[in-house]
Amino acid sequence: MKLEIVLPFAIYMVITVGVAIWARKAMAESVARGGSFMDEFFVAGRSVGPLILAFTFMATFASAGTFIGYPGLAYRNGLTVVMTGINQITMAYLTFALIGKRMAVIGHRTGALTFTEVLRRRFDHPLVSFGAAIAIIIFFIAFMIGQFAGAARILQTVSGVPYYVGVLLFGGVVAVTVVIGGFRAVAWTDFVQGAFMLLGLLMVFPAFVVFGGGFEKITTKLLTEDPGLVFGPGPKEWLPPSMLISFWILWVWLAVANPATAVRFLAAKNSKTIHQGLIIGSIMALIFYVPMFYMGAGTRTIFPGIAPDVAIPNIYMATLPIWFVGIALAAPFAAVMSTVDSLLLEMSGTIVRDIYQRYINPKASDVFLMRLAYAVAGGIGILVLVLAFQPPKLIANLVIYFGGGVVAAFAVPIIAALYWRWATTWGAIASIFGGFLTYILLDIYYKNPLKIMSYLWGVGASFVLLYVVSKLTKPSDKSTLDLYYGKPKGASAAAE
Repeated sequence: MKLEIVLPFAIYMVITVGVAIWARKAMAESVARGGSFMDEFFVAGRSVGPLILAFTFMATFASAGTFIGYPGLAYRNGLTVVMTGINQITMAYLTFALIGKRMAVIGHRTGALTFTEVLRRRFDHPLVSFGAAIAIIIFFIAFMIGQFAGAARILQTVSGVPYYVGVLLFGGVVAVTVVIGGFRAVAWTDFVQGAFMLLGLLMVFPAFVVFGGGFEKITTKLLTEDPGLVFGPGPKEWLPPSMLISFWILWVWLAVANPATAVRFLAAKNSKTIHQGLIIGSIMALIFYVPMFYMGAGTRTIFPGIAPDVAIPNIYMATLPIWFVGIALAAPFAAVMSTVDSLLLEMSGTIVRDIYQRYINPKASDVFLMRLAYAVAGGIGILVLVLAFQPPKLIANLVIYFGGGVVAAFAVPIIAALYWRWATTWGAIASIFGGFLTYILLDIYYKNPLKIMSYLWGVGASFVLLYVVSKLTKPSDKSTLDLYYGKPKGASAAAE
């Protein structure tokens, strides 16, 4: 074990837990003043400002896929991977603009605490909650396995810590963060982790370019090895135009349809917070994505023949002074932690708030719900930890599977809930189930028909079912429509 690497990294972990403890104290004080535990635990009492909102949004979206999986895909397929993700620099702007304000408005009007609750209050039916819960659990757990594996591989590669020890360490810190302070702890630690991500990237990218001999030399080496590593459709024609367009649509709509990112807007103070957060988040997206993808491809010219998922950790070791490696190591670890704690919190909220409290025990006390929320988050964390002991071959595959699943399940229903008053309950039910089941079946039996990614067929099925079934079934009641689409009244008007 390399102490000079592990020590700075350990200091980062202590800071993260310390921030979570501080957040728990703030949450306890708010509840003592009469605040609701559920509001505090799941949306931090709707008190999040623009800087924290932008950081928690970007830190949640930037995962092991950003720092490990997608650079690994770039290592395998070259700069063509940059083409698939170039539109991610617009992702934050489009998400804040498209659903940010509407989610914040609906949160203040309805008191919704989770993504599923926004759907459930609009389309009031148990199947909406159960369908959303099934999709969230399936795709979130698959994604989280990749995150646990990514974190452990980073630690193993650069410090020599055994893989299983890395999984246990990572799982323990994430569970403590969520259980200690809920969304407030997640949001505050996301800010710290986002800062580490930016710091790590700003340290390693210039060092990588210098070590590789400059942009021209790196690109020339890729071109010499295989022109497909620089020009489309890539090696073995892996990226025909239909697949490229599929990726472009996926990455923009993933932020919109991902319950763990979309729920951030429910915690915003007001609409002004959304507008300011949009600017900060867009700048962060520009800094994050293209450099990481370029490094993944360029690492192929420096370390040929290594496993794709360890490309970036090897660059840390080769380009940075040993003490700085531990600091830079915190960047991908922070990306993973900030994503997983958000997924855990959203799954806990869906199960406790939208299933148990709504349909099983509406009279449950806050104390019991608090304990149940802790237990569910901890239980899911342990399950994923156990599953992660058998690591995936390529983390990017799990990232893409998760992204496709949540877009197929939720892209159409959430836009309908926020904007389309003629969408009906049964239309939404058909849209949720039809979207994710189409995606799963195609992914198993006939992946990417006509070289169009399977999730797009799921989105198509989701849209058609929503429209057709809504035309054939009874519309929602007027009070619900007025709540979602009418003019604001009372306290919500000030927030809007």
